[in-house]
Amino acid sequence: MSFAATLNPKWVTAGPWRQFGNWYLQPQSFSPIMLNPYAWYDAHTGGSSSGITDSSLNARAPMTVGAGSNSPLWLPYTTPMVTIPSAGSITTPDSAAFAFTGDQDIRWCGTLPDWTPAANAALVAQDSGAASGRRFTFYLSSTGKPGLIWSADGTAAVSKLSTVGMGHADGTVGASRVTLDVDDGAGNNVVRFYQKSAASLAEILDNSGWTLLDTVTTVGTTSVSGVSADSFRIGSSGAVAPNQSGVVAAAYLDGIDGTAVATFDASLCGQSGYTGPLGNVWSVNRPTTGPKTVVQSQAAAAAESLFLLGTDDWLDVPAAAIPALDTFAAPSSVVAVFRRWNNPGTSGQPMFTTKASSSNTLLGFALRLNTTASALTLNNVAGDGVTAETAAIGGSHAFGARAVAVASVSNVSPFASIAANGGAAGVDTSRTTTTTTNAGVAGRVGAYLGGSAPMDMEFRALLTFDRLLGDSEIAQLVAYYGGGL
Repeated sequence: MSFAATLNPKWVTAGPWRQFGNWYLQPQSFSPIMLNPYAWYDAHTGGSSSGITDSSLNARAPMTVGAGSNSPLWLPYTTPMVTIPSAGSITTPDSAAFAFTGDQDIRWCGTLPDWTPAANAALVAQDSGAASGRRFTFYLSSTGKPGLIWSADGTAAVSKLSTVGMGHADGTVGASRVTLDVDDGAGNNVVRFYQKSAASLAEILDNSGWTLLDTVTTVGTTSVSGVSADSFRIGSSGAVAPNQSGVVAAAYLDGIDGTAVATFDASLCGQSGYTGPLGNVWSVNRPTTGPKTVVQSQAAAAAESLFLLGTDDWLDVPAAAIPALDTFAAPSSVVAVFRRWNNPGTSGQPMFTTKASSSNTLLGFALRLNTTASALTLNNVAGDGVTAETAAIGGSHAFGARAVAVASVSNVSPFASIAANGGAAGVDTSRTTTTTTNAGVAGRVGAYLGGSAPMDMEFRALLTFDRLLGDSEIAQLVAYYGGGL
């Protein structure tokens, strides 16, 4: 094995040797390193909770989580997972199969950044929180102890809380389970809480290996309402405020160790959801503002590590990693790889920028959204402090699909260009700038340098080049990163 091949999983040892600067590599398949980027920051290969290291051959300083901001959410890919931020959910419609009123068995597998959350965190529920809409809510309390709320008549709530907390380490995947025996034969109802080291649906469906945390026995039999107009939810409940969680799997069983009537498996989940083997039609729900629910799975074409940006958070890019981006200098380019679900407003939210704000004429560069709310359009803007070169594209990418956006700035026509996913470029062929557009400063992913217009998106990678990219090179990057998927 070559020395270089040991440095990065994308560098492998087959095929002819090729020289990149002072390095020699044996590429088996395409890697962006073969394009000799000026800088290459990839969350999947170089990311961590503190930022992203440079994978180019130029030893740039790392891209870092922005100081003074709400930190972007680092989502390493270790197992298929659906991450639900502070709003969002996974749901399936109510079903006749959920109408049983007897013993309940509810199982959940996933992770929380803190297994003692700041507020109660809903795990699995069918509970509108309102009269006639309540069945049950299985949740983790702010004390780190699992709890169960249920209603026999759909309105009045009964609540039981374990006296023992979960034993999972913060940020790790684990399983939690609750059973409700509505009549133990001695005139009591009994709630039992369990935990287990598990990381798949198959493991939580296995009735063995569960560790009993606590048993709560109450005099009197009970039942669970068989009627609810509410959806069956994972990650939210009408009775418990939403909280961040990462969902690997969940199951709802008719009877203790009984027949599963609903199963959710993140490994089968696409970006919008999927239909499970029991006929449950699962939908991934995303809030209209702020961080969006993230699906990381092969089924979603997203088995990758990434950063989730939402509100007042960003990543800082060192100045040495940014080429000229100057309409009075040799051509240079920026490639951003991201997924967005909407255009959240009229502020021209940036994917990458060296500008202090969204003003077109302000000195610097921005690869950003259009300033029309809900517009799909992406813009390349290079300003000299008085005027600006601008280029725009619209329909070569879609909301919810991964975008590989390429923006270039040059001293010859086109002075600004932008394309996404290998589609036709939007260009600016008439010069209006009269002096440099190079701000000579550090850049930022997800917000302007002044902190304005934060962008909610899934961010995968940023590459810079001190040249234009050819069509075949762009096609290689689009294929490598799965543009359009």
